[in-house]
Amino acid sequence: MKTKKALVAAAIVLAAANVTVTTSARTAVIGAMTGIDSAGIVSGWAQDPDAPAVSIAVHFYLDGPAGTGTFIATAPANIPQGAPGEGPHGFRFSIPSRFRDGAAHPLFVYGIAADGNPANNALLAGAPQTFALASTLLRLQNGVIQFGIEPRCGGTLAALAVDGRNLINNADCTGRQVQAAVYDGDAAYDSCGGCQGVWGWDPVQGGDIYGFGSPLTALSTTTSSIYTATQALEWFPDDKGGGIGRPVPSDVVIEQTASFVPGYPYAIRLHYKITHLGSDSHGLAIQEFPAIYANLGFDHLVTYEGTSPWTGGAVTLGALTQPGSQVPEHFVPEHWVAMVDDQGVGLTVYVPQQYPYGSGLYLPGTTGEYGSGANYFRPHVPFAFGPHAVLEADVYVIAGDYRTARQTIGALHAAGPVPDILPPYGWLEQPSAGNSVSAMVPVSGWVFDDQHVARVEVLMDGTLVGKALYGSNRPDIASAFPNVSPGTGFSYSLNSSGYPNGVHQVTVRALDDAGNVGVLGSWPITIANTADTTAPSVSITSVQLVKKTVSVKVQATDAVGVTRVDLFVDGRLVGSDATSPYGFTFSYSSFSIGSHTFIATAYDAAGNGGTSAPVSWTKR
Repeated sequence: MKTKKALVAAAIVLAAANVTVTTSARTAVIGAMTGIDSAGIVSGWAQDPDAPAVSIAVHFYLDGPAGTGTFIATAPANIPQGAPGEGPHGFRFSIPSRFRDGAAHPLFVYGIAADGNPANNALLAGAPQTFALASTLLRLQNGVIQFGIEPRCGGTLAALAVDGRNLINNADCTGRQVQAAVYDGDAAYDSCGGCQGVWGWDPVQGGDIYGFGSPLTALSTTTSSIYTATQALEWFPDDKGGGIGRPVPSDVVIEQTASFVPGYPYAIRLHYKITHLGSDSHGLAIQEFPAIYANLGFDHLVTYEGTSPWTGGAVTLGALTQPGSQVPEHFVPEHWVAMVDDQGVGLTVYVPQQYPYGSGLYLPGTTGEYGSGANYFRPHVPFAFGPHAVLEADVYVIAGDYRTARQTIGALHAAGPVPDILPPYGWLEQPSAGNSVSAMVPVSGWVFDDQHVARVEVLMDGTLVGKALYGSNRPDIASAFPNVSPGTGFSYSLNSSGYPNGVHQVTVRALDDAGNVGVLGSWPITIANTADTTAPSVSITSVQLVKKTVSVKVQATDAVGVTRVDLFVDGRLVGSDATSPYGFTFSYSSFSIGSHTFIATAYDAAGNGGTSAPVSWTKR
């Protein structure tokens, strides 16, 4: 799964609509900056009179006009507004967090001509306007550390300060900080968070790609904790009926309680409860539970990567990764990672119920709390949000020296085991979605669990048809996930002849010992079998007296598959077997003295029946 927020630039730069204007604009752009509200939302409209149906771009400059002021963003004037047929010309823009410093800032807003001729650009009526926005962070302190949440953006953790230094990156409050975001393993996503306009289901605690924060639906505080709830916005609204200035609420509620941890003054606990309100299903994916963004300068990744966790073994100290690239999964069997400076001081995250893996990025850019550069990490937390699913667990964020943090984590771990809440993680590789199949269909893939995979099940059209063989060697998965068992592969032969031709849904799910279910894949396949008129081949291979029983063995084969073998003795049906190898056992005393004739009949899914040659056996 891609990490979109880490790959989106801190400033929002959007291109104007791709249009062709056949003549140069002869008239300057018209429009107005209608205001800046108390939430820091700038609104207005802009239009090119020579291209009235075109949505033009709007540029924003701070503390001075174009040429001397600071360019902070471009936004399209594409919100429906005005007379019918004139085209959408409204705009809304959210002032970035770094300018919410309580100081007065004049804002200059320009409409950009559709033909690109700068002579026809214009400062909008009503601009410049001066605003002064104070920080909205809600903070608590215990005399050792201070933490703060951002109520403008779903209650994200925006501050964790020790010795007056905030460790958390605040380049924006919707895509950075420490927060939860969820994904759909069956959906498609851009690697750059909107470059191609493809971004699946992705409710984000902070808000959307355009800086519009998820609004709080609940907020309460005590002297040591802050509770928030938000109906998270979709990260990318454009393909969900919205756009810049038109956020789209998701069907997910994210509740968070941030609190100090008694007895551990450098630690805070984030208790998350993520509830999917919808009745639809979103496939198994690695969730950002949570995403953690630390400032540049905390560039060393520290964790224990040995095979004897909780014994005080030596840690690994290294660089996070190369700039802008996804790192391989780190093995983190103690479930913690620290991002620290040269002295070993920084931010440590402990997720008790995660898998023993995690991945991160080093994002080059400007330094500081509001700098575009940051260090990112997320634990390996696989989960599928089915109808009304809930993901609930604790996360610990610890400030200061990682050695002290490790001692705190050891004590928290020793307090007792935590329940297994995460399903097996893996993927259905064959058949692929939309495949046309016939006869015996190979079903295969890989899966592993943080504890133990109990079984892998195959379903057709929602009905269980069998259990896959699990445990085949997959060195590629063992290479990607250090110290995972090499036996992560599964396989099954699905007899498609038992179903009518047409579209069917194949589903593979894995269960662990705690009963958690991970759906490894569920998608349509098309069965296209030709008419089967060939009967199975069947023969009785032996009739033997074994101690005081009569054992009958039958061999049956079919081009598509044998569904059942019936055995007749002296013309009377005495047994059926649906599983190869086919065999029957009878009490010796059930036969009368004399000769007996055995005949076997094998059937396939099309109802064709093949009959064996008779075999005689005599009881003396």
